[in-house]
Amino acid sequence: MTKIRFFLIVVALSLCFAIVNTTKAQTIIDSGECGINGNNLIWELTSDSVLTIRGSGAMANYNYSNSAPWPARNIKTLVIENGVTTIGEWAFFECYFKKAIISNSVTAMGELAFYRCQHLTDIYVSWTTPPSINSYVFHGVYQPVLLNIPEQLLSVYQEAPVWKNFVLHYEGKPIIGADWHISNDTLYVYHEGAIPNYGEFFYYTSAPWSVYKDYFSKLDIANTVTEIGNSAFAYCMRLTSITIPNNITSIGNDAFSTCSNLETVNFNAINCTRMCDFSSFYDVVFRNCFALTTLNIGNEVRNIPDFAFYNCSELTSVTIPNSVKAIGTCAFTNCKKLISTTIGNEVTTIGDWAFSGCTSLTSMIIGSSPTEIGNYAFAECHNLTSITSYSINPPTIYCFTFKDISRTIPIHVPCGYEENYRNDYWWSEFTNYTDCVGIYEVEFDTININVYPNPTTGELRIENNDLQIDNVQIFDIVGKLVISFIVSSQSQEIVINISPLTNGTYFVRLKTDKSELTKKVIKE
Repeated sequence: MTKIRFFLIVVALSLCFAIVNTTKAQTIIDSGECGINGNNLIWELTSDSVLTIRGSGAMANYNYSNSAPWPARNIKTLVIENGVTTIGEWAFFECYFKKAIISNSVTAMGELAFYRCQHLTDIYVSWTTPPSINSYVFHGVYQPVLLNIPEQLLSVYQEAPVWKNFVLHYEGKPIIGADWHISNDTLYVYHEGAIPNYGEFFYYTSAPWSVYKDYFSKLDIANTVTEIGNSAFAYCMRLTSITIPNNITSIGNDAFSTCSNLETVNFNAINCTRMCDFSSFYDVVFRNCFALTTLNIGNEVRNIPDFAFYNCSELTSVTIPNSVKAIGTCAFTNCKKLISTTIGNEVTTIGDWAFSGCTSLTSMIIGSSPTEIGNYAFAECHNLTSITSYSINPPTIYCFTFKDISRTIPIHVPCGYEENYRNDYWWSEFTNYTDCVGIYEVEFDTININVYPNPTTGELRIENNDLQIDNVQIFDIVGKLVISFIVSSQSQEIVINISPLTNGTYFVRLKTDKSELTKKVIKE
């Protein structure tokens, strides 16, 4: 047994040595001296493309005409070993390495030491006190660089000049930028004011989080942010849903360009007035967002900016809430799968080309407030089969507002006001005003008028402290006028007997010295 055991041990050791011998050490393919005194530092480039600098003391300085001795384009990783105290000027000019590991013994870095290292993505350091360096050390490094540090030193680097501008990271913890971080699959951005522009071309972004786009599928923009710059979140291809917060007033060119998995946009910006400076068809905010099918517009939004959702070709329906006052030029142009749209009761203007090219649009409902629908606003909406307008006064339209749309499709307008449309210069081109509609209710939100009791069994009182009421009209649910009278003498209360009317829903319209107001009441 002893001999057998010995034999097995010998065999096992032989196998181990055989395995060790098959793992070849990396071959040194180039080397030389690089110390300020010549041979106090040496450099070696191995076959795995690792440049190692070792020795004791300072590195020599270099410049544009007297460059460092190593082949810049053949380096993938830089290792500066313990003992090196200074990195020389222009030392790694235009080097191609992605990773740099710098020992704690380095206390100084020469100007332009990492000039135009445009492939650099990661630096590993562990100084307890980061060395003070010139801002030109990393001049020409425009891409975001991850500075990997020990966890306990995070606060030190967050305060250190120059170093704090890197993206700070420690193992297993969030990726941390100056005013953003990535954690739990979410990018959190908490700028004060504007997120800056990060690109002027649709195919490029220099946003610091762009290198780490594979680390997040969600986006959380703080309410402290007021503007989103050009290309800020372009090519974040894991994003599936975003929320534009209330305080955003401007969104730049290509801000969410090529977010190819983006499905849902929650647009809550109350008073956003700009979404791209439209200089070409390639600058729109949601360019190439071909998965975007759902748009939710918040109930406080006042304005849909020009070109806001231009070319969002997969959207199928849009509801414009009552809070919105204006829809901008080309806001929904070329939303080719948009089937239906409801435009809120408070929208007063619909811009030129707003829904042009929405070739799947079959029905359109316009509220009671529009005064103008721009030229080409619904041009080339070939499949539009009906238009419903709740405005008693036809909004101003132009020669090409409804370009290429049949003039025989049904036009539904408030009952009793068909002649207003038939007598309008451009609306008169439509010939089918057969079915009228009821009337939208306009609430008395800011006016001191009270209609009560509601519901009522017969007597209806109108209490008025603000306006001069000239005329009262009551319509049934389909818009038929059932009661009408002129108010001959002004009083703070008007009493109306509606007991003869059948039970149901009615609309009380008050014509005042300033406007027309409508209130829904229930007769029981």
